[in-house]
Amino acid sequence: MAGCCYGMEYTGPCAVVLDGVSRLPTQIMEAVFLVILSAVLIGIFLKKPRRGTVTGLYMSVYAVWRFIIEFFRADERGSVGALSTSQFISLFILAFGVYLLVKSRQAVNDFEAPAEPAPVPAPEAEPEKAERPETAPLPVDPIEQVEKETKRADEPLPIQPETATLSDEPVTEVAEATELGGAAEVAGEASGAAEAGNAGGDGGDQ
Repeated sequence: MAGCCYGMEYTGPCAVVLDGVSRLPTQIMEAVFLVILSAVLIGIFLKKPRRGTVTGLYMSVYAVWRFIIEFFRADERGSVGALSTSQFISLFILAFGVYLLVKSRQAVNDFEAPAEPAPVPAPEAEPEKAERPETAPLPVDPIEQVEKETKRADEPLPIQPETATLSDEPVTEVAEATELGGAAEVAGEASGAAEAGNAGGDGGDQ
């Protein structure tokens, strides 16, 4: 309590005496604030926020708190122009915290189950082509049928191509040979009869 970050001189309620001087208890105020902030952030974390939400809230809220509490401190801690060193750094912390909060709205929630892909619509069925009704066969006129059959019977038969015939030459040769053989036999018999007649005549003459 008697080190750094002590408060300015203060004699009102909740004042503390440090080194014989009544001061504002800035150290106790910041500790209580951080306990409350931690409880709030834990509650937010249990609700499963998006990535970067808790960190962005802590950096943004604490930077604002630290910038304000610096006005009530009296220790030597350096300065950057009109601001203390802690106030100057708090500006950058605040900017980065706001950036995280903006990005967290675009981030994917790590705690949530991935969304199921949208169902793909089934392709539309092609319309069935209308089948043509089968046409019934036309009735046959019996008179026309008889006339057709009569015309078909009167038509000449088609000429069939000549079929190959066996050659008659061998048959002719055999017939000729047979005739020649018969003629030879007849001639032989006739000559034999003539010789027999001549022989008989010669015997009678003797």
